[in-house]
Amino acid sequence: MINSLFSGKSGINANAAAMGIVGSNIANVNTVGFKAGSASFANILGESLSEGGVEIWGMNESWSQGSLQQTGKATDLAVSGKGLFMVADTNGELFYTRAG
Repeated sequence: MINSLFSGKSGINANAAAMGIVGSNIANVNTVGFKAGSASFANILGESLSEGGVEIWGMNESWSQGSLQQTGKATDLAVSGKGLFMVADTNGELFYTRAG
């Protein structure tokens, strides 16, 4: 009985984490350069066959190409295909971005 409760609890926890990822995708739908994520799940086995459950295996970001927009400004840039812009802050620390 306890093992079945563990299995149900692990499913609820994994689903809650996945809903957090979906919420982040929705909240950032208009954020320039934001890459949407998706959750990967994995079955887990306990020490006996009666134990088990599910957990978040990882989060995958989508690196699919978005649409490019003409701005008419010579200083605006975009990345087409794979790649990132390398930018530096005022202290010279380097960062990578796709937001041009």
